Amino acid sequence: MNILKLLSIGVLAFLSACAAPPNSVKVDVAPKATVTFIDVANFDGELAASLNAPLDSVEVLFYEKISPNKMPERLQKWISAIERSGGTVKINTPPNEPTPRSPLALLGLLGSAYTTIKSFVDAQPASYLSSAKGRNAVISLARSPNGDLLVEKIGFVK
Repeated sequence: MNILKLLSIGVLAFLSACAAPPNSVKVDVAPKATVTFIDVANFDGELAASLNAPLDSVEVLFYEKISPNKMPERLQKWISAIERSGGTVKINTPPNEPTPRSPLALLGLLGSAYTTIKSFVDAQPASYLSSAKGRNAVISLARSPNGDLLVEKIGFVK
């Protein structure tokens, strides 16, 4: 009887060793027209699934507003992928904000944010580029109550 128990424990241990670890299981993510940004890898999967879906527009919203000068690296990669795949990046200033006539003046208003995004040269995963293909990015800015310029949302549009 002890041999049978040892044999069954050995078989169970062998079978459990063959099972895939939980992190390697790919979970399908449902595409959404609105994705909320959190600086974790799951965000990339959610955004890629949404951009690959037949949605005309996907908006990225924020739990906490961020300065255009402090755009998280994860978002910089996506915006850079838009440009590298042939898309454009448009910046919408806040309503009732004086709009500079010169594009260079607008870049001055935003400080180094656009320059940082445009010059981002890290290699992007193929999924970024393939998901970004055929999309443009629209960065919408807003003024906080104390006058700071903040990123309100980023739209990825066909």
